[in-house]
Amino acid sequence: MTVVELNSGTKVKMYSSIKEMPVKVFNIFQGYMIQESGIGSTMESVNDHFEKLDTFLSVGKIEDAIVERENLHYNIYSALEGISYKSLAFGCFIHAIDGGHVSDYSTENLQEILGKLSDQGLTIGMVEEQLDQIKKKLISN
Repeated sequence: MTVVELNSGTKVKMYSSIKEMPVKVFNIFQGYMIQESGIGSTMESVNDHFEKLDTFLSVGKIEDAIVERENLHYNIYSALEGISYKSLAFGCFIHAIDGGHVSDYSTENLQEILGKLSDQGLTIGMVEEQLDQIKKKLISN
């Protein structure tokens, strides 16, 4: 486990790797990572979906274009609703906040937790750094 102290003094105890996560939390994490990689929730990923959609249409792959349009729809919805699968995946690494154990890893609860932590100094840079470290550990294993 690792402890991260935010600017506000809030202490966030986090799993150092996926190997420390309970199976239930790991499965939720995997779901968020799949949604991030396949659907996304940023304007950058909207552009990626449009490029793929155009490519599928230009070569007559209508079935693939339909799937891509559905992914684009969910991507836009997620962006408009403020859902960040990357941040939710990060949230799965949170074990405790100021000694209070986190046991609810639902989208709604994680969004609430991340909103509060954001107000206390959590940045997207911290989120991306943690996820990058996890990806490096996964690749090296």
